[in-house]
Order: sequence, then C-alpha cells, then structure tokens
Amino acid sequence: MAFNIFKRIENPDSISCNSMISGYAENGDGENAMRMFVEFARRSLGQPDEYTFAAVISATSAFPSGYYGKPLHAQVAKAGLASSTYVGSTLLAMYFCNEDPESAQKIFYSASEKDLVMWTAMIAGHCRIGDTNGSLRFFHGIFRNGLDIDSFALSAVLNACAEGATLRQGEVVHCLVVKKGYGSEMSVCGNLVDMYAKNGELRSSKLVFSLATEPDLKCWNALLGGYGYHGQPEDAFTTFNEMINNDLEPDEVTFLSLLSTCSHCGLISKAKHFWNCMKERGINPGLKHFSSMIALLSRAGLLEEVEEIIITQESSFGDHHHHHLLLLQVLRLDTGDDSATSILLSNFYAAAGRWDSVKETRRKMKDMEIEKDPGFSWLEGMGNKTNVFSSSDVSHPQKGILEAVLQALLVTMTDAGAGEFDLTCS
Repeated sequence: MAFNIFKRIENPDSISCNSMISGYAENGDGENAMRMFVEFARRSLGQPDEYTFAAVISATSAFPSGYYGKPLHAQVAKAGLASSTYVGSTLLAMYFCNEDPESAQKIFYSASEKDLVMWTAMIAGHCRIGDTNGSLRFFHGIFRNGLDIDSFALSAVLNACAEGATLRQGEVVHCLVVKKGYGSEMSVCGNLVDMYAKNGELRSSKLVFSLATEPDLKCWNALLGGYGYHGQPEDAFTTFNEMINNDLEPDEVTFLSLLSTCSHCGLISKAKHFWNCMKERGINPGLKHFSSMIALLSRAGLLEEVEEIIITQESSFGDHHHHHLLLLQVLRLDTGDDSATSILLSNFYAAAGRWDSVKETRRKMKDMEIEKDPGFSWLEGMGNKTNVFSSSDVSHPQKGILEAVLQALLVTMTDAGAGEFDLTCS
C-alpha cells in the first residue's frame, strides 16, 4: 500500500524516498530497500543524506558485506558522511552481522566523536560474535568517557551477560538498572529475566518477572525460554498457557522456545501440538523451527516424518524455500561441506540403525576435515575476569596451576575413599 501511494507521487523527493527505504528496512526487506536506493540515484532526486544511508545499510546488513555493505560504505565516504555517528552505528552493526569485527573497530576508533549509540553498537556487536569480554570492555568504556547510560545500552550488556553466562557482572548491571530507574522498562526487564535464566538463577528470573506490573511478550518469552533452557518443560508449558490467558499473542520466538524445549526433552507429541498451533495462528516456521523439529524426529528415528514436514511446508519459506529443499536433497544424497548438517545426517542414520551410512558420512567428514564445533564453558574468576575453556584445551596460561589443584583434590578424594578418578585439564 505504501509503495502504491509512493508511485502516485508526481515528483517524489528525498524525504518520500527515505520513508520508503526506512519502511523496507523496518520490515526486513533489504532487496526492495536497495532497489529504492538505486532508483533514488537514477532519478537524481537529490543527494542521499545520512538518513538515506543509515536506512539502506540497516536494511541490507544481513547480506554478505561484499554485496551491498562495503560499496555503500564507500559511497558514505565519498559523500563526506564518514564522520556521521548516525551512519557509523549502522555500519558497525553491518560489519558485526558479517562477523568482521576488525572493520567495525576501525570505524569506531576513527570516529572523532563517539555517541552512546555507537558505544551500544559495539557492545551488541561483540555479543553477537560471542565476545562477552569485548562487550563488557566497551560497556565500561561508556563510563570512562563520561557518557550517561540508557536503557538500550543496559539491554545490550545484559544480553552479553546472558550469552556469556557471567552472573556476577549481570548482578552489577542489575544494580545499575535499579539505580538509574530503568527497572520498569520492559526491554530491560526482559533482558534481566533472560540473563538470570541463562545463568541458572531461575528463582531470580521469576522474581524479576513477578515485579513487572505489565510484562510484555519479551518478558514472557524470556521466562518461558529459561524454563526450557534448564529442562523444565512443564513450567515452560504452564508459562505458555498463562501467556495466552493474559491475552498475549505468541510469536515466532515463543514457538521456537517451545519446540526447542520439546526437542531437548524428547517430547514428540507436544512438539507436534505446538507445531500445528503455530501454523493455526498464521506463523510460518523458520529455519530454526524446522531445525528443532528435524532434530527431535531424527533422534526418534522418524525420518519419514522429517521428509514429510519438509515437503508439506515448502510454501512456508517464500524466498527461502530452496534452503529446506536443499536439506531434503542432503537427506537423500549428500552432506556437502556443512559440518552441522553432516553431523545431523549422521545422527539420522544412527537413529535408523543404518551404520554403514553413518560410517560413510563420518568418512566424508574426515576427508573434508570437518569437525564438530567444540562446546565451551565459562568460569568467572578473580577480578571479574571470565575464563573460557573447551574440550582438550591446553592454551590457558595457568594450566599448570589448575592441574596441580586438580591433582591435590584427587589425593584428598582418594584418601577419603572416593575411589579412582581421572582428573586432568583435558
């Protein structure tokens, strides 16, 4: 409708074009945002300003940076807008979205004036790439540079504390939330609920939720997801029913949490119920929804149902239908070079007792030097420093001390009659 109105404008100007580009950006339509930007330049409707560039960069940030992001960055510099903090923050988000923190840091450190939006973008960006320490470092930088914190920065750092499982830092930020008077902000409240839940403090998570006068959907989703995250499916389902009773309409995130909970707990009938419920409410499943269902059904050996779900849901993906069609071909034919898909396919064959196929899939993975991504553990130590460990990790600078402590524990436990243990840093 907006585009139809735009087409009727006899002489569209930069304001109307910016409105269309921003509208496409807000609706996640990067392709049409870029088309409008090109049309803007082709018809010489004026010089793109910082609002034009910020909107189109934001709209296309999910695409590989070589397609749109970097060329747009070059045009920003050519237009003399490289120093704009408004454009700079969208460029930061674009590069982090493309897992290119080096380019983002160059933009940030080259900016003569860094406003709170840019600092927040750095916090959120480092969280996005899994660098919790980086997020906290930039959060502390806000105070060192004399800037006042706002709800967006607090939400960003709470998200980092949730993803990095840094409870102590999260509690400090919670104190700051209360001190600054942002406890009633629903975006902050939702991140607090999520932070405590992901750090295993479900009682604190529930308490924060209960103190919200009118919790919004994000708060409900955070609580529901927390229960599912810690293997409490009945509490998750009860929360979902309470959400419905409070006249809140569940969204994609709600159903993803429910399906993930069912997948982790092996609840096939419940998963099918929520899958159908999602479709009845007009919500098209995304790739993550499919992934949860496929993982659950494959572990149960229901490969025919996996194929049926993929085939019957072809229309749900729209422009992304090729993704699940490709997955169907992977199930039937080959694994390609995607380690996650290869491992999942190997699990499919194992569940079905097709051990020759398991062996062949693993052989191909080895030939292509594909390895399963290691799991990581976080441990908060002295000085609020977070230590990260992975399986077979020998890179920690205090590895020798850690092994000595473990050996001392081994001696103590053995003397106490605890039996034989193999305690090593690996």
